[in-house]
Order: sequence, then structure tokens, then C-alpha cells
Amino acid sequence: MQKEEDSITPFFAASNVSISNTVYPRGMLIYDCSIPQRFFRLPIYHWKLTRQCVATLEGITSEMVARVKDRIGKEMHQGTFGPRMGDTLDSLCNDILLSNEVLKYDTLREQTTVINAMLSERYFKDTKALYLWMPLETLATRLLFRDEDGILYNILFCKELRSHIIQNLNGVSGCWKEDTGGTHFFWGLDSRHILFPLRLTEKNGEAFLNGRNSLEEEVSIPFTKEAILEELESLTLLPGLFLCFLEIHFLRDFTVFGGYFQPTYLKQMAKGLAGSLRELGMFGKEASIIESKTNYMTLGLTYLFRENSHGKYPVSTAELLEEPISFDSLKDLLDITIEDSLSYIAF
Repeated sequence: MQKEEDSITPFFAASNVSISNTVYPRGMLIYDCSIPQRFFRLPIYHWKLTRQCVATLEGITSEMVARVKDRIGKEMHQGTFGPRMGDTLDSLCNDILLSNEVLKYDTLREQTTVINAMLSERYFKDTKALYLWMPLETLATRLLFRDEDGILYNILFCKELRSHIIQNLNGVSGCWKEDTGGTHFFWGLDSRHILFPLRLTEKNGEAFLNGRNSLEEEVSIPFTKEAILEELESLTLLPGLFLCFLEIHFLRDFTVFGGYFQPTYLKQMAKGLAGSLRELGMFGKEASIIESKTNYMTLGLTYLFRENSHGKYPVSTAELLEEPISFDSLKDLLDITIEDSLSYIAF
């Protein structure tokens, strides 16, 4: 937007999702295929792990990749996808997933950062695009360690302001909904690497985060700066979406681009956050800045389609690797409207 060139584009990737998420972190989605469902799921992780959280999931191993390569061979033999796509997927396994740069890391969260950076260099014919994937929760956690006072500290530890925040953000997507949805500021993460919600309660003048994990164990964490930082350091707590956007967007000079619903819930977050500050006469200047924050929606490559003997199909990671694109080929699409781009999706 500022006409800068040769820069790195950061992507904030949520790692507090399970590998059963619709974006399929369990493996890869291939759209250039022949099956009636019009897309094929190529799993890397076993289905028994589908409740586990990406943030602490163990990394991809050479044994897992060997099973993926066997599956690729079988699907090619059955005609699920053609030889060209099969070769593309085999190359992805050999050149990226089995590379030392990936296998030296122990967690999927760390590996994904490297994998996506390596993939992005292969998507375009005429440029070495530099995209950096950063786990959103990791960045937010490091910033939480640095922000020892000011708005953040008061939101968490000023009882009166915290009560207003909890009330004014109740029901907002990415925040919490009484006792039925979301989590109060932080997610718990148990020994099985499964997320569970936490509710803030008070007893005898002291605040606690309480919840029940996947092992049906009751969990209670003192809501103090020292206890929270210790739990974040040990990855038994992860910041929720509200705290992540508070750190990278509302309290800092980042302009964020996101999916369909992001502009809506960020506006609601800003309204509830600024309203809470004004109700108590706190941080008035900062409240005005928060309200004026701008963010944008991005549709990615949802308007880009290709065609085979079975009809049109979307272009995603596998298809971009199979046939990289040039920026010149996208020039005619740069002025496409949101309405037109959505009409492409409904093919």
C-alpha cells in the first residue's frame, strides 16, 4: 500500500486450531483431481490426532512423509489425479517436507513457518516472492511479555476495567459468550495438546481462570501476571484472538488484512474496547486511535480457476506448484470487484 518494493510480506497464521480445522492442517487439499467431491484430501497426520492443537503438535517426520508418498502412488494408479500432479506432490515431499530446513524442527508450528516460506518461492515464475508465516499466538505472547504496563496491563489486571471489557465484548466473535462459547482472554492447553476454554471467576477477592480439560480434570490458574507469564512460557496457555489482535493491531501500527468476517469482528472489538475505556475515563486518546483503526478484507486467489476434463477447479497450493503463475498474468484481475470475485466461487 505504501509502494514499497523488495520487502517481506508477513502472514499471521493462527496456531490455536486443531488439525481437523476446515483449512485442513492435517495435510493438503488437491483440487486438480477427478473424484466426485471435486477435491482430494491428502493426509499427513493420522485421523486419531484430529483434536490436537497445531501450536504444540509434534512435527512431520520422514516416516510420515514415506506414507504420504505411498498414498500418492496409489492415488495416481487409481486416477485420482494425473501424473503431472503426482510428480508435483512427490517433489513437494522430497524437496520441502524432507529437507533439513524442515526436519530440524520438532513442532508443526515451527515447521509450517519454513514450509510456507519455501512454497511461496515456487508459486510465481517471474519473482522470488518473500512471504513470512508467523504463528499469531507466538508473536502475541512475546509482546505480552514486553507490555508490562499501560492499556494491556489494565485490561487484564484492573478489576473494574476488566469487568467492563468482559461485559462489552460478550458475544463478539473471537472473544467469549458467557459460559457457552469462546474463552476469557486465554485458552488452556492440556497434556494431550488439546485446547479447552477458561472462565474468569473471583473468590475471596482473588481472580482465577477455571476450566475442564479433555481429561475431565479441573484446572484453576491464578489470574496474576506471574502465573500467566509462567503458563504462557510453558505453552499451557495460549492468548485468545482478542488478545492477539489487541497486541498486533489495536496497540501497534499494523494494518491487517483478513478473511470475510475479520472486518466485522474487529470493528466490534474496537467498539467494545474503546467504549470500556471511555466508560471509566481511561486512556481517552488511545480509545480514539483504536476506534479509527482500519483493516481490510482479502480474498486471496479465490477468483483464480483452471479447467480440466472434469470442469473448473480452484487454484491452491498444489495447483500453484504444478503450474506457477506470473504476476503479468494477474494484471487483468487486479481490478476485479468483490462481487465479481465471489461470483467466480459459485461456479
